[in-house]
Amino acid sequence: MNKRWAKKGVIALAIIMILGIVANLGLHLWLQHKLPEIIKKNSDYVVSYQSLQVSLITGSIVAQDISIETKHPENQEILRLKGKINALEISRFGIYRAVFKKEFYFNELFLDKPDLQIILARPKLDSEKHKTQDLLKNIRIDGGNIQVFTAKGKKLLSVNQLDLEVQNIRMTEKSIESVLPLAFDHYDIQSEEFFYQPDDLYIVSAKSIKTEKGKMVIDEFRLIPQVKPQQFEKSFPERKNMFHITSKEVHFTDIQLNKNIISMANFTLEQPEILMHTSTASVKKKKKGETPDLKFDDIVLKNAKIEIRKTNGETIFESEKVNLGINKFILDQETSKETIPFTYADFKVSGENVSFAAKSQKGKIGSISLTPKSGKLNRISVVPSGNNSNNSSLQFTGNQLTFTTNHWSFKNNKLHLDIENITVNEAKGSLRAAANSQQKKTQVSTIHFPVKIRNILVKNSDFTYINKEQPLTITGLTANVNSLKISQTDQLVFDPGNYSITARNLHYKTRFYNIKTNNVNLNPSTIQMENFTMIPTVSRSEFIRMIPVEKDLYTLKAPKISIQGKWNLLSKNKSFNADQITIQSAHANIFRSKIPKDDASVKPMYSELLRRISFPFTVQKLELKNALLEYEEDTEKSEGPGKLTFGNFNMTAQNINSGKRSRNTKIPIRIQCRFMNASPMNVTWNLDTASKDDRFQIKGSIADLPAPRINPFIEPYLKISATGSIDALIFDFNGNKSGILGEMQIKHTDLKVDLLKESGEKKKVLSAIVNIFVKSDSGNFPDSVQIKAERDPSRSFFNLFWKGIEDGLKKTLIGISPAEKKETEANSK
Repeated sequence: MNKRWAKKGVIALAIIMILGIVANLGLHLWLQHKLPEIIKKNSDYVVSYQSLQVSLITGSIVAQDISIETKHPENQEILRLKGKINALEISRFGIYRAVFKKEFYFNELFLDKPDLQIILARPKLDSEKHKTQDLLKNIRIDGGNIQVFTAKGKKLLSVNQLDLEVQNIRMTEKSIESVLPLAFDHYDIQSEEFFYQPDDLYIVSAKSIKTEKGKMVIDEFRLIPQVKPQQFEKSFPERKNMFHITSKEVHFTDIQLNKNIISMANFTLEQPEILMHTSTASVKKKKKGETPDLKFDDIVLKNAKIEIRKTNGETIFESEKVNLGINKFILDQETSKETIPFTYADFKVSGENVSFAAKSQKGKIGSISLTPKSGKLNRISVVPSGNNSNNSSLQFTGNQLTFTTNHWSFKNNKLHLDIENITVNEAKGSLRAAANSQQKKTQVSTIHFPVKIRNILVKNSDFTYINKEQPLTITGLTANVNSLKISQTDQLVFDPGNYSITARNLHYKTRFYNIKTNNVNLNPSTIQMENFTMIPTVSRSEFIRMIPVEKDLYTLKAPKISIQGKWNLLSKNKSFNADQITIQSAHANIFRSKIPKDDASVKPMYSELLRRISFPFTVQKLELKNALLEYEEDTEKSEGPGKLTFGNFNMTAQNINSGKRSRNTKIPIRIQCRFMNASPMNVTWNLDTASKDDRFQIKGSIADLPAPRINPFIEPYLKISATGSIDALIFDFNGNKSGILGEMQIKHTDLKVDLLKESGEKKKVLSAIVNIFVKSDSGNFPDSVQIKAERDPSRSFFNLFWKGIEDGLKKTLIGISPAEKKETEANSK
């Protein structure tokens, strides 16, 4: 029984096998004759072949000498094909789907020596419903020549001698235009004469493309624009930049395309030449998905040449021998919103022969190297690029500039800076202010404040600042600034922390003066300088011709000046508090001519000038030691100027203050000197900055003064000359900004006076009359005279003080008041 069933089973199995073989053979014969008709009937293509082998069991198809063309080549809704294929192999072909569902699907496709033209279907509109269908998973091509065109016939892609193996391939025209012609997961490729035109602006080409162990190598890469720079802005107003890139070799590994993301590793350009033209167009932000996101593990440029030009051909940046490495580069929709449109984990860049231009400046850098933490610039030069005096201009040369940073980044389009160190070595700079510059509040919107700089070091440098043709030059500058903090309110505020500045020479030239000093030392508690001079640049006669109204001409010299204390003049909360200011052996000459017309402007008193200082200002002690002070004044009719001399001048002033945050506002001043280099003179002078009417007290004495010593000065003023001796002159005055009053007494011996005419000639009769009333000897206890004078607001404090002395001299020597003197002179005429 069992044997009989076993025999029947074997027979049934044999019959099934025979039927399968017969069916496969029959299907093979049927497909061999009917497949072209099926393809023609159920697809958009006409296919012919020399031979065909079909396996029903494995779904494999092998065909030889195939030709293919589109039935309706004018139909833009379909993928159009035309060409020949030497051999075709298909695995796992869905025969049932092809016969009964009119759908074509196969797992793998091999094409041997295909020579094809492919015209892509018109992209479906977003409003159109369309069905996507995967035709194949994997493809392999040997020796192919492929050309791909858009639906409108524009050449999109071509490649010769293509050897390609791609897994999980996907292709539509839309994906080609936005990313790459093929989307795939794994690839191996080797080809020649690659051509790709992604849009109307660029053509991409390469001599050859190949992969070696997962590394793609592109020889003689080209990205060439199709318009001239002058046409770019007009033809592509929506774009800001146009690139022209050539590279001897481009290679990368691990490329992946995932939706709208292109990622790869070790992206390298060998000896690239990159030219970018930039326009003035205002570019609209691109919609999400219009451009792919880029994620590169590494980007490397080796020995690159980079140039940036405006569309008019003007070069604004250029560099040779650029070597660049960027790690973890990401460019996506979020990063593109920032000033630097990408993020990175690390970078390193170096270059040589860098040149740049911006607005009215251009510059060169011999070599440069940068990382996120440091930078070095060698052989730097910056010069003006034109003669536009309406813009400030910088001229700068530097042997080396280095810096290190703790952190810097762009967030919300603002630069965040934390700098550890900046070093400038052997720099020479000149900054010229704009001719029509106006004081404006400086607002910097691209930097996040505060900015911190731990240390700034400037070595052996020279700088000049020129404003209105008045240059300030510092030579031999060495500066070390620690913990600098830059903040911004309504203006930039600098808090330098600790600093030390030295300069070999300082020179400031104005219209009328050359101001110089040597060996300058400056830190938060000390200012020292040597050989200070302030010398006129013009002669006295030239000065008189150049000034419209009366003005003093100064000549100052001081071998040494030192200041001790604390001050902060750069921050918002300015202050100056000097414990001690010492000026050694100064020589000051003040010359005033009465030839120009009077200056009618109001002259503030010294206490008011101090109150005008807008911040706390205090000098605890000012000492002027062993100085020589000279005051000279001439008139149109005088023969040479009258001259006052104060020799061996020593002054101590205490608590000089601006009245800001000062409990004690009184300023005592003590002076000792040799008046006219002959007579001891002592003065006590008291001011008070809290006094709104500028009250003051000044008293003092002069002893043993030969009367002829004062003739050079009193003759131009009083029109008198004196002989004899003034044994003592004592004054005690009080006053304010309205006037002066007090008392004065003179002890004299053998004193005689002569009244003078305007021409300087002696008035003999009047002089004889006056000398009748002038006592030649005052006696031991001369009487004091009361003085009183009103202030002319257009005159200085010393003019008011002299009015008090003048009134006392007239009353003492002549015995009459100024009013009486005028009456007497009128009667004598």
